[in-house]
This record gives sequence, structure tokens and C-alpha cells, in this order.
Amino acid sequence: MGEYSFLLAIAVVFMFGTMSPGPSFILVAKTAVSKPFSEGICVSIGLSLGAVFFTLLAIFGLYALFEAVPFLFGFLTQISNPKTAIILGSIFAALLPQQLPAYGELLLCLLAFFVDAIWYCAVVLLLSTKKSQKVYLRFKKYIDRVAGTLLAGLGLKLAVDHS
Repeated sequence: MGEYSFLLAIAVVFMFGTMSPGPSFILVAKTAVSKPFSEGICVSIGLSLGAVFFTLLAIFGLYALFEAVPFLFGFLTQISNPKTAIILGSIFAALLPQQLPAYGELLLCLLAFFVDAIWYCAVVLLLSTKKSQKVYLRFKKYIDRVAGTLLAGLGLKLAVDHS
């Protein structure tokens, strides 16, 4: 079981990366405030499947591809949600073991799906009321700071590991 311990570190960092506001959060929040609950859940599940897509890209060499051909990063940034790609690519580059254990890829995809699904469905639940909208706005800067600190830490780990 210890061979899967890397999943906990990835889950924690990915959770904070997912929680940091970006285009996905804006879409979910807008949907939660203005559309039926079921539509918000559908958007959340769609975004979670997108996280699985970026998980597969990251696992199978997106980060290495971006390093080898920097132009592709600029191009893909324009046609995708760069936050998800950058967060997953960085997390995996910093925290994946050299050799994934059996079913590691599948578990990472499931992890990406459930972290995104749980977070975005929670956002729909939370932002569906006026009271919760006020509470979120009060804590938004702290969430941003924690996520920024974790991502900066990943960047430092990558810089130290690759120097």
C-alpha cells in the first residue's frame, strides 16, 4: 500500500490548485448562481472529465513535451484551460515516483476526476445561496494565498530537483 502514498500528496496539492479561482471556477460559480442546480452539477462533471484528460496528458509526457518544444505550450495555452494543464503537469513532474505502480495511471485519473467533481459540485452547493456567496468572498484571498504558496513550493521543488 505504501507504493501508492504519492497519491495523498498529489491529492492535497491538486485540491488546492483546483480550488484556486480560474476560468473553470468562474463558469461553475456563474452556473450555480444563475442556472438550475442540475446544470451546475453537469458542468462540474464535465470539468472533472477535463481534469482526467489533462491527467492523461501529464502522465504521458505533456510536461516533457512542453520543455522540448516551448512553442507548443504557447499554442496549447491558447486553446485550452492553461491552469489545469500547468497545475497537473507541475504536480506530476514534482511528485510522481519514477516508476508508477500497477494501476497508477488509472488511480491518478480517478483521483483527478473525484477531486474536481467534489470541489466543483461543492461550489455549486455553496454558491447557490446568498449567504454562502458572502462567506466565500470573505475567505477568497486566503484560499488564493494558500494555493499560490503550494504552487510556488512545487516550482521550487522542480527547480531544485532539476538543477
